Amino acid sequence: MKIRVIKAILIVVWLLVLTAFIAPDQAISLPVFKAVGGLLVIVHFAEIFLYRKLHTRLSDYVNTLLFGVLNIKLMQHRDTAQNDEN
Repeated sequence: MKIRVIKAILIVVWLLVLTAFIAPDQAISLPVFKAVGGLLVIVHFAEIFLYRKLHTRLSDYVNTLLFGVLNIKLMQHRDTAQNDEN
């Protein structure tokens, strides 16, 4: 349940960032959300690069771009669970 709430918050942040870029006249606090969006993109691409061995599907890349380290932790947990089964 906690992960779903965090993901929902992150989706709202991404929507506000997209609004800042697509419709700047409608955005709240335009410079802040443009800066946050730029920072999120840079950090999440760095995470994709650093943890590229964990990414096995296209959805792993997309989820890491959206949710960052939260998705990395979920993928690590998934890999650990699969290794325990074998």
